[in-house]
Amino acid sequence: MKKPIIIIALIILIAAGGVGALYATGNLKEISLDVLAEKVQQEQVGRITIQGDDLEVVLRDGTVLRSKKEREKSLTESLLNYGASAKKLGKVNIKTRNERLPVGLKFFLPIFFTLGLIFTYYYLILTGFKILKIKEVPKHKVAVYVSIMFLLGLFLNPAISVVFRNVSYKPVLYFTSVSVSFLIVFLLLKYYFLLSGKRLWQFLLYLIVVRAALFLVINFVVSAI
Repeated sequence: MKKPIIIIALIILIAAGGVGALYATGNLKEISLDVLAEKVQQEQVGRITIQGDDLEVVLRDGTVLRSKKEREKSLTESLLNYGASAKKLGKVNIKTRNERLPVGLKFFLPIFFTLGLIFTYYYLILTGFKILKIKEVPKHKVAVYVSIMFLLGLFLNPAISVVFRNVSYKPVLYFTSVSVSFLIVFLLLKYYFLLSGKRLWQFLLYLIVVRAALFLVINFVVSAI
């Protein structure tokens, strides 16, 4: 019984480490200021965060990019010089982040946050079984399910983006991602947890509410950092 749990814990830690490394190295596509100005002019940019000379650019479709500002000029001045109009710039939320996290904290903070979300999701699932009075499910089975959903969250959207790389209409990608996730959850509940009938749909609804709540928490934390 202990061996599967240890293996699952190692998978989660390795995956969480990968998330931390991704945040720490800033593994985002970098664009030049002239390209950024073009995207501003096309009203594709929702938010720009300035941290020293580094720029974090969040597009309206959720894509995150990075860029560099000119040291001797303000960002607004530079973007105006590159062709963005003052009217279009006014629609972009530009904010300055003064404090820079130490490298060590920048690496470990996402890991701790990710692990916290994983274990919260784990206990919420166990709580759901109790609330709905479903027969007791072995904890290692719940841990396996959480691991699958975590890895699915990491790799599903990139995989869908590759498959539909020629599709520029974002709602199609979003709908596909949600549909695939829903199908996988449904199959796991039915054939892995052996739920059926009313209990299956009740627990599926419970999981949708839980995941929506966690999604709101994640977005709140990310926007607050």
